[in-house]
Amino acid sequence: MCSSDLGINTVPTQLLTWVKKRVAGHPFFARELVRALRETQAVSIRDGRIEVGNLDSLSLPMTVEGIISSRLNQLTAPQQLTLKVAAVVGRVFSEQTVRDTHPLPEADVAKHLETFTHHSIITPHDANTRDTYAFRHVLLRDVTYDQMPRNQRRTLHRAVAAWLERQHADQLAPIASLLAFHWQRAEVPESSLRWLEAAAEHALRSGTFAEAIANYQQAMSTSLVAPALASPRRKAHWTMGLGMAAYFLGDFQTSRLRLEEAVHELDRAVPISRRETLFALLREAIQQAGNRLINRQRIASGTSQLKDSIATSECYRSLSQIYFLQGEPAERLAYLTLRGLNVGERTGSSATLARTLANMGALMSFLGLKAWGAWYGMRADRKSTRLNS
Repeated sequence: MCSSDLGINTVPTQLLTWVKKRVAGHPFFARELVRALRETQAVSIRDGRIEVGNLDSLSLPMTVEGIISSRLNQLTAPQQLTLKVAAVVGRVFSEQTVRDTHPLPEADVAKHLETFTHHSIITPHDANTRDTYAFRHVLLRDVTYDQMPRNQRRTLHRAVAAWLERQHADQLAPIASLLAFHWQRAEVPESSLRWLEAAAEHALRSGTFAEAIANYQQAMSTSLVAPALASPRRKAHWTMGLGMAAYFLGDFQTSRLRLEEAVHELDRAVPISRRETLFALLREAIQQAGNRLINRQRIASGTSQLKDSIATSECYRSLSQIYFLQGEPAERLAYLTLRGLNVGERTGSSATLARTLANMGALMSFLGLKAWGAWYGMRADRKSTRLNS
C-alpha cells in the first residue's frame, strides 16, 4: 500500500511500522497519511530510495479527517474554493458544472482539477466522459464540504440549483430530488417544497414508492420550518401521496389511515357508524340518480379545483379497494364507491373517472345488479377509449 502510493517497490521498516501503529488497519487512512507525509516532505524520494525524517517529531493529526484537512490546507486559496464548489455539486461532478457555478468566473478550473487529480483527491469518473470526475473517497468530499461556513454553502447550493434548472429546463422531473436537495441546502423552503412535491409525484409515477414516501415526509418536515407555505389543502395532497405509496407497498392499514385523513381535508370525513354510513349512502345514491335522470355533470372550475376533485376521487377509489380487502360491510364499500363517482364526475373525461366507473360497475355486479353493472362498465370503456384515442 505504502509502496504504490510512494511510487517505489520497497519501503523502510521504520516507515511501515510508524504508519501501521497509527492507522489501525484502515487502508484509506494509511494512504492519506502516506500522502500527507510526502506532501509535507516528512518523507522524500531520491534516486528511487526513500529518505525518512524524524517521524516522532511530526505534529500530524491522528484522525483520518484531520489528515485530510491538513492535505487540503496545502492547496492555494483559489484551489480550495474550486474544490469546495465541486464538493457542493456532489461526490461525482463535471468540469462544466464547477466552472459555470464558480463564484469567480476567471478561476482556472481545468488547471485546478488537474492539480487535484495529481494529488489523488479526485479521479476521472468515466472514461467516455472526459470532463466528469469523482472524489476518490467520500471522506475527501465530506471534509471539504464541512470546511465551508454556512453562508458559503448556501450561496453555492443556490448557484448549483439555479444552474441545474437552466441546463435541464426541458426535463426537470427526473432531477427533481436533486433540485430539492440543493434548494434545501440553500435554505430556500419555497423552492425546496416545490421540488420535493415534484420528486414525490415523479417517484409515484415511476413506481419507486419508498422514495416517494421519503420525499413527502421531507416536505412535511420542511413545512414545519415555513408553515405559511403549506396550506391544509397542500398537506392533504402530500398525505394522499403517502397513502398511495403505502398502498402499492402493501401496507394497507397505513394507506387507509393516510387516505382517510386526506379525504377528510379535501372533501368530508368517512362515516364511522352503520347509521351514519347508511344515511351518507342514501344521500350519494340520490345524487347519482339525479345525475343520471337529468344527465347533469358539474365540472370543477379552475386548475386547483380540478386537481382536488381528481385527488379526492382517487382517495375514495383506493379506500374502497382497501375496505374490500379488509372485509368491511357492503354498505361502506357502496358509500365510498358512490361518493368517489359523484366527485369523479366533476373531473369530466378523466382517467380517474374511467377507473371509478369501472369500480362502480364491479360493485353493482357484486351486489347482484347485473344490468347496472354492465351499464357502468360500458361507460368506463367509452371513457377509456375516448382518452386513448
